[in-house]
Amino acid sequence: MPLKFSLRKKLLIAFLFVGIVPFAVMAVVSLTKAKATLQYQAFAQMQSMRDVKKGQIEQYLLTIRDQALSFSENHMITAAMAEFSEAFESFLSENDIASGHVGDLRAQLATYYDQDFSNAYTEQNDVRAPDVSSIVNGLDDHAVALQYHYIKANQNPLGSKDKLNRAGDSSRYSELHASYHPTIRNFLDRFGYYDIFLVDTNTGDIVYSVFKELDFATSLKDGPYARTNFAEAFRKANAAASNDTVVFTDLKSYYPSYEAPAGFVASPIFKDGNKIGVLIFQFPLDRLNAIMRTRAGMGETGET
Repeated sequence: MPLKFSLRKKLLIAFLFVGIVPFAVMAVVSLTKAKATLQYQAFAQMQSMRDVKKGQIEQYLLTIRDQALSFSENHMITAAMAEFSEAFESFLSENDIASGHVGDLRAQLATYYDQDFSNAYTEQNDVRAPDVSSIVNGLDDHAVALQYHYIKANQNPLGSKDKLNRAGDSSRYSELHASYHPTIRNFLDRFGYYDIFLVDTNTGDIVYSVFKELDFATSLKDGPYARTNFAEAFRKANAAASNDTVVFTDLKSYYPSYEAPAGFVASPIFKDGNKIGVLIFQFPLDRLNAIMRTRAGMGETGET
């Protein structure tokens, strides 16, 4: 049976309907606008944070660029580059290391690759290190001798080979190392670089590094890491015609650093107008990570 309403009730319902519908429409519209405003503000804040992080990263890269330029033009580095290159070539003769003896050093060095390095590689990557015998067998005599004295015979544990100021041999190279190494190591520690290298312009030999990883004393022209982004940084900086050149490479996994992402920044070294080498920094990823992980203004779950 259909409901019957009095005229009074019908008018009341009509007036209520006329009043509520516009109010509801206005409420929906207001909520929609408020939601859009909140979304806009949230995205604007994210864009602002992105721009802030971008500016911080760019400023940090400019700082690294200036440090590379200043260090490559430093008289101490210029002298170290020239002297290390010369002493690198005479290391075998000054230590009376004949070709036959290099084989013994290679065999002993191989145990470091097979055990110390491979164990650390496995631990950090949860997979066994690739066969290292091809790398060891491909090292030239200079690389074998220097890696033996500064890596294998170095009593400091893996990851702390930089603590050795001088190897226990009688070479000019080790005299220079004892003189220059503490200062360069202090620079590395102060600015947070992963490693610092001096590379001969003609041979591509890494005649000096702070941490003495597997790339130490190898050639970036024809050695085991000649196809890495490390070698790319060397080639580009080595091709530069002026001393105000700085080259950056993209981040790529790097075998001597246990496949950790590695980037490099390089600047040529000139002496008396002649290019004699290239200074290379291995990029300090922890500083970049620290910038990116700062969550100020992004709440508990915000990330950049």
